[in-house]
Amino acid sequence: MKSFILLTVTVVLAACAPVDHHERYAGGARNVVEVEAGSVRSDDEARSLCPSVCGSRGWAGTWRRTGDDHRAVCGCAANPPVPVAALPQEAPTACSVQSNSACAGCSVSCPAGKQTQCVEGVAQQQTDGSAVCVTPARCLCR
Repeated sequence: MKSFILLTVTVVLAACAPVDHHERYAGGARNVVEVEAGSVRSDDEARSLCPSVCGSRGWAGTWRRTGDDHRAVCGCAANPPVPVAALPQEAPTACSVQSNSACAGCSVSCPAGKQTQCVEGVAQQQTDGSAVCVTPARCLCR
């Protein structure tokens, strides 16, 4: 009888324990880790719970149950996204613009150390329905 009570208390305490956020790679994939999320009963519940479980990593949009008691894991990005500002900003070395109703297009390829600038030409509609190129397209290196 004592062992039954001890077993029952252990099971109850385990069910009431805080969620342990252990993680593991999902199905061998290295871009998603599964993080324990506690009880998840539906897709709607996962959509509201998983983003907070994943935190700054971001939720990958997946989840799955791990047992009959609605315990589940959320699929989180394995690595947090790198902020765009932290990525090196390289100037483009080539650009082009398409021709429009009256202005021809252009393109340019610049040597290293020079930055490109391409601006579409400006066309103006005439009263007879035709278009006239008011400002031609510009493609240049700076």
